[in-house]
Amino acid sequence: TKVWGDYGIKGQGVVVGIMDTGVDWTHEALKKNYRGRDGDHQHSWADFTRHHYSVPTDGHGHGTHVAGTAVGGGSGKPIGVAPEAEWIAAKIFDDSGYATTSGIHAAFEWFMAPGGNPKMAPHIVNNSWGSSDSYSTEYYEDVAAWISAGIFPLFAAGNDGPLTSSVGSPASFPH
Repeated sequence: TKVWGDYGIKGQGVVVGIMDTGVDWTHEALKKNYRGRDGDHQHSWADFTRHHYSVPTDGHGHGTHVAGTAVGGGSGKPIGVAPEAEWIAAKIFDDSGYATTSGIHAAFEWFMAPGGNPKMAPHIVNNSWGSSDSYSTEYYEDVAAWISAGIFPLFAAGNDGPLTSSVGSPASFPH
């Protein structure tokens, strides 16, 4: 709240991508700042799971929680870090929490050009997931491509700390 008060910065003009279990776009803290709120989901939502939901859906709940932490508030009480930012999302984990490597790679690519349009790419993509293997390079090139495209990749460090090599990948990548 200090940044909000001292600098007036609440995420205005920023688009945050959420790559997780999906997002419930009807949630009161999120519906007002979903970029596809007009009903055109092409550039704001993609489902890379077996469900193939056509609208932002989260049968698990984790992605909605993450989105609220990042951008929650909309026209209500601000609860997220950047409550005036817009959000888009890619569902990579199904409603049981299962993801495929190919689905994750496809979501990385989708964020580079949502709906086929690179001008619709987010500024930041939040990823509250990762491998406990600090040395896995499975998504290294994907993260490098985001950075080259001007997308800031934000990854959870994991829950295995505090010992050496306890930060999971992709958070362990040097870039």
